[in-house]
Amino acid sequence: MKPGEEVMGTPERMARLLDVFPKMTLVVAHFGGFRMLEEARKHLIGKNVYIDTSYPPGLCFEAKDRVLDMIQRHDPDRILFGTDTPYASQKRDAEYILQLPSPRSLRRRYSGRMDADCWDCRRHKSYGL
Repeated sequence: MKPGEEVMGTPERMARLLDVFPKMTLVVAHFGGFRMLEEARKHLIGKNVYIDTSYPPGLCFEAKDRVLDMIQRHDPDRILFGTDTPYASQKRDAEYILQLPSPRSLRRRYSGRMDADCWDCRRHKSYGL
């Protein structure tokens, strides 16, 4: 994303998409908004959306309390661990997530796995746009 470039997939637009198609399975990258964490927190966190943790140049550059707040406000079954390799370090981001001061049971649920239910077409309806 270049300075001054219009962002088409903003958290607010994703939230409006969910309003129009409430049964749609939506997966958003970069915690719901690359360089838009406050907007993502306002419009997407806690909603019926999967978020992934990829955040170049690395999640570890964000304040732990900010990231932890977003994780705690969202359904852990809808948080997918991801990195933007080669733009971010998988090892560094995984260590960052695992060191967050959250309950061990919660960390186990969102770290290091891609939930197969997310991709289960029998369970979720697809909508062509």
